[in-house]
Amino acid sequence: MTALEKYEVENKIDEKEFDHVMSNVFHSLTFHSSYTRVTLLDKKDEMLDQFAQLLETFIDLKFSTPKIQKLNIINFIDKVNMQRELLEVKRNEITVSQLRTASKRFGKKAQSSV
Repeated sequence: MTALEKYEVENKIDEKEFDHVMSNVFHSLTFHSSYTRVTLLDKKDEMLDQFAQLLETFIDLKFSTPKIQKLNIINFIDKVNMQRELLEVKRNEITVSQLRTASKRFGKKAQSSV
């Protein structure tokens, strides 16, 4: 067995391993309304954007894919984009909440300095 063959065997990605990783990706991409940090929402948004780009590239490269499969992937990309919209709404809610809190603190400081 050559060194290349050895590395190919040792580094072969099997379906179980791939499914496990994709399961983790799935749980990382799903939206939960309980998120309260803007930085986490930003990272999830970036992941969703990159995942949608990956799927779009997949569609472009798979010339022989049946139209129904392409349509299913396009519909899934639409769902991914909707998840991004939900993240944006949540991000705006958090920002508004933080602004209200900051304005209350500032108002109290301004009253106490008078």
